[in-house]
Amino acid sequence: MTTLLVHTHALTKRFGTLTAVDELDLGVGPGEVLGFLGPNGAGKTTTIRMLLGLARPTSGAATVLGCDAWSQAPQAHRDVGFLPAEFALHPKLTGWANLEHLWRLRETAPYRARARELAQRLEADLNRPLRTLSSGNKRKIGIIAALAHSPRLAVLDEPISGLDPLVQKEFHGIVDELRASGSGVLLSSHTLPEVERIADRVAIMRAGRLVACERTDVLLGKAVHRFEVTFADDVEAASFTERCRGLTTVSLVEQDGALVRLAVEGAVTDVVAILGTHRVLALRTPETELEEVFLRYYGSVTEVAR
Repeated sequence: MTTLLVHTHALTKRFGTLTAVDELDLGVGPGEVLGFLGPNGAGKTTTIRMLLGLARPTSGAATVLGCDAWSQAPQAHRDVGFLPAEFALHPKLTGWANLEHLWRLRETAPYRARARELAQRLEADLNRPLRTLSSGNKRKIGIIAALAHSPRLAVLDEPISGLDPLVQKEFHGIVDELRASGSGVLLSSHTLPEVERIADRVAIMRAGRLVACERTDVLLGKAVHRFEVTFADDVEAASFTERCRGLTTVSLVEQDGALVRLAVEGAVTDVVAILGTHRVLALRTPETELEEVFLRYYGSVTEVAR
C-alpha cells in the first residue's frame, strides 16, 4: 500500500466556540497534486498551519512525510517546501541574499544550481533588492525558496498570484515535473482554471468541513456544461431545441434565432449525437467547468476566495 505524504484523521481545530476545522480526513499521495479549494473562513489556512506544525490541533491527528505534524515538525520540514499566500523576506536584501539566508536557517546544503535554473525559467531577477520588485516578481522568489531543494512535499498557497500567463505556464510545467518525480503537492488556490489544469484530485472545504474530495475528472463529470451553438439557420436551431427538450440531462435550453444556449448536467453524449445531425456553424463553452462544480457548493462566484 502506498504511504501517504500527508494524512489527517478527524483533524479538528477550535478557537473557543468557533470550530475552524471539523474532523478533517485528507490525504496526499506521492506523485499527486491535490487542489485545495474554499472561500474565506473555510478552514484551508488553519489546516495548512496544522500540517506545518504552526498550530496545534484540538483533536485528531496529522502526519506529514510519516512524522507527527506537531511533535515532529522539524524532521518533516527538511523535505517540505512551503509558499504562503503572504510571505515576508528581507526587503533590503537581494533575492539571492534572501535565498542564501533561508538555506542557512534550514541548515542544509545550498541548492544554488537548482535555484538558478528556476530563476531562469521563471524570469526572476535575483540581483535586485526585494523592495524594488513588483508583487509578482517577489512571488517568483517565494516559489524558488519553496522548491529549490526539490521537496518531497510542496505546500503552495496561491502560487500564481501576480504572475503573467507565460510564467504561469512555466510554473505549471515545474509542478508537473515535481509530480513525475514522486513528490506530492498541496495546492491551495481560488484560481479554478489553474486547479483544473494541474490537480489530480480536488478537495473542497466549507465552514471547516470537507464537502467534496474526488478526482478532478470525476468532479468534471458532475459539472453543468454550458454551450452556445450557432446553427446554419433558425429552422435548424428550432429543431435542435425541440429535440433537446426531451433529454433528461438538459436542464436549460433557449433559442434566439440561429443561436441556442443550453446547459447539460453530466454526460453530453446525447447532445453531441443530436448536434451531429444538424448544420452547426460555431460551438463554444463560455464557462469554466470546475467553477460550475464549485458553485454547486457555494452558490455565488463572489464567495470563491482564498
